[in-house]
Amino acid sequence: MLLQGRTSEFSLPELFKFLNDSQQTGRLSLKALSGRDLEGSPHYLWFEEGNLVAASQRLDGMGLLQLLQRRSLLQSSLLPRLLRQCPPKVALGQFLLERSVLTARQLQSLFASQTLQNTCTLLQASDVRFAFYPAYPFPYWEMTGVKIRATDIALPSLRMIKIWDALTEKLPRLDSGLTPARGQVPHYRLNSKEKWVLRLAAANHSLTEIAAAMKLPERDVQKIGFCLIFVGVANELPLIHLAKADKQTQPPAPAQVSPAFLGKLSHYLQQKSTYLR
Repeated sequence: MLLQGRTSEFSLPELFKFLNDSQQTGRLSLKALSGRDLEGSPHYLWFEEGNLVAASQRLDGMGLLQLLQRRSLLQSSLLPRLLRQCPPKVALGQFLLERSVLTARQLQSLFASQTLQNTCTLLQASDVRFAFYPAYPFPYWEMTGVKIRATDIALPSLRMIKIWDALTEKLPRLDSGLTPARGQVPHYRLNSKEKWVLRLAAANHSLTEIAAAMKLPERDVQKIGFCLIFVGVANELPLIHLAKADKQTQPPAPAQVSPAFLGKLSHYLQQKSTYLR
């Protein structure tokens, strides 16, 4: 069954979570939408049982080969012979690793370039049209042999964004806070700054206070907060709720005793003292 829609209705993290949880195999096609629904360049992601195994912006199977030549990792003179020797239905990267042409670290770097560049661009778009085609043939010449869970794609891609102009209006307010999401929260490997922000947010601190405590620019803390919200780890907590939560954590103020009552009590104690003598 063809799954299709737009990220304005079904976000990319939600889509990746669905592909991961249902262990889907096939090709995901995505196109960013601009004014009047004009579609940008296509992006293609291939999944195997919920794991991302390849990504490209072309369907001729030459994307990885082009990347290898651009990085001077493979001589053009060796290419025809290596492609003839590569067995069918075997990832090109795995074949090159077994032949000691590439190292495991080089393949990890190539895979990161393939996947993160595509998803980083898509996450900055205001809306993306997508369609998932089950059981779509794998592009073995595009595959490095490296794979990653679908749910682990979004957060690393968000961290790579350098220009935040398109997302400025979506950043959480500085006078708001964060609260951990409830229910079925995706599991992510948070870095030290993300963990620190969540710990301070749990103590009912606003983003401004968190930035001061961490000695970071306020915009950086807003970006971290946006990433945590976008992938479903946290929710933004408006100022009014933050103030109520802070008020509930404060100890109750001691009851005030009126001067008149104190005067009557003093007079009573004096009379009592005289009587006892």
